[in-house]
Amino acid sequence: MQARDSGAVTAVCIEVMSPDMLTAWVERGWMPHLEGLRQDGVWARLESDTDLSSGSIWPTFFTGVNPAKHGQFFTHMQLEPGTYEIVKKYADDVPCEPFWTEIGRAGRSCAIIDVPQTRPVEPFNGIHVAGWGGEFPAWPRSSSPAGLMAEITERFGTHALVDQYRMAFGPKTDRDFSRFAEELLHGARAKAEMSHWILKQGPRDLFLTVFSETHWALHLLWDALDPSHPRHDQARAAKSTRTFRDLCRIIDDAIGALRQARPEADLLLFSLSGMGPNYSGRHVLPAVLDRIGMGPRGARRLRPLEASFSTWLRATHGRAVLEGSVSVRAIEIMKRIIPTRLWDKYARRILHAGGGWKRSRAFCVPNDYSGSIRVNVYGREPGGLVAPGAEYEAVCDEITAALLELEHAETGRP
Repeated sequence: MQARDSGAVTAVCIEVMSPDMLTAWVERGWMPHLEGLRQDGVWARLESDTDLSSGSIWPTFFTGVNPAKHGQFFTHMQLEPGTYEIVKKYADDVPCEPFWTEIGRAGRSCAIIDVPQTRPVEPFNGIHVAGWGGEFPAWPRSSSPAGLMAEITERFGTHALVDQYRMAFGPKTDRDFSRFAEELLHGARAKAEMSHWILKQGPRDLFLTVFSETHWALHLLWDALDPSHPRHDQARAAKSTRTFRDLCRIIDDAIGALRQARPEADLLLFSLSGMGPNYSGRHVLPAVLDRIGMGPRGARRLRPLEASFSTWLRATHGRAVLEGSVSVRAIEIMKRIIPTRLWDKYARRILHAGGGWKRSRAFCVPNDYSGSIRVNVYGREPGGLVAPGAEYEAVCDEITAALLELEHAETGRP
C-alpha cells in the first residue's frame, strides 16, 4: 500500500496470489511497478478465513462479518439448511450489505469492478460492474447504472473464460493450452483497459477492480509451476511460466496506469488467498463413515439394482453422469440452452443423488480442500437421527477416534 493525503483510494486485487509466489515474481523483474510500490510503501501479510472454505472469502471481505453471519461457505455446492439438498449460492443469498453501500450513503462515490459474489443494487452512488470477468461471479453479467454493461461489452467485448464448463478440466493438448493462454491474456488486457476507462469517467472516492485471471491460471496450471507435483511436466512448465510472466506484466502495467491516472489517491494492492496443491483425503471420508456405521441405515432393504445404483452414485458423487457420459462440448451447449438457475439446481441434484443422508447418523457435505462432516441431528435436520447433547457428543468422539486411527497404506504413517 502507498498512502497519499486526498482520502481517495484506488484498490486492485490480484486474485488468489500468495505472498511467496508474488514476491518471487516481483524479484524476477516481472512486475516493476509493484516492486517500486513495495519499496516505497507498506508490505504486509493478511489473514483470511481460507481454511474454512474458499466460498467464504469474498463475502467476509465485502460485508465485514464472519461466515457464521453471512452464511457463505462452499458456495459452489453448499448444504441448504433444513434440507438434505446441495445448492449453489448466489449474490442475493448474502444477507449483509457490502461496505461500499454505506460509503455511498455517506455521499462518497465508488466504482466497483468484478468483485466476486456481488450484484449491482439501485440506487448506487457510482458504478458497479458485476460478472463481466470474475472467476466466480454468482450473478449474471450486469451493471449499475443498468445501461453501462451494454457499453462495456460494445467497447471491450465479453470475457472469453467466463461460463466455460471446460475450464473445470484444464488444457489437455498443446492446442488447448494455446487457446487458454490467448484467452487468459486477452481477458487481462481487456480488464486493464476497461478499469482505466471507468476510472477516467470521473473522480471516485473508492475505485476497486479485481483481476481474476491469476485465479484461473493457478487453478489450471498449478501442476506445471510446482516441480513436486505428481503431474509436473517440464515442457509444459516452460510454456506456463511464459504465460504467467506475460500475465504479470499486463497486470503490473495496469497498476502503473491506474496509479498515474490518479496519483493523489492511496493505492492498495491485495489478495485474499493463495493457491497450493490439494492433497487432502476428503474423498475417502464417505467410505470411512460407512465402515464405522455412520452411513445410510436400511440400505440392505433396497432392491439389488437400486442399491447398486445408490452405491455407485455415492462413490462417484454422480460426476460420471455429467463429466464422463456426456462430452464437455455437449455440456457447454446445454448450459447455453437451459436457464442458469435450473441447470445449477438439477446438476447438483444429480451430482449428489444417492447419498442416503437422511438415513445416516453423519454424512460428508462438499468442500474444496478440507473434509466437512455434518451430524444428522434431530430437530435440525428434517430426518435427524442423533439427539442433541450426549448422543451428539458420542458420535463426534466416535468419528474422531476412527479418523485418528487411519494410516497411509503404503507408509504406515497417520
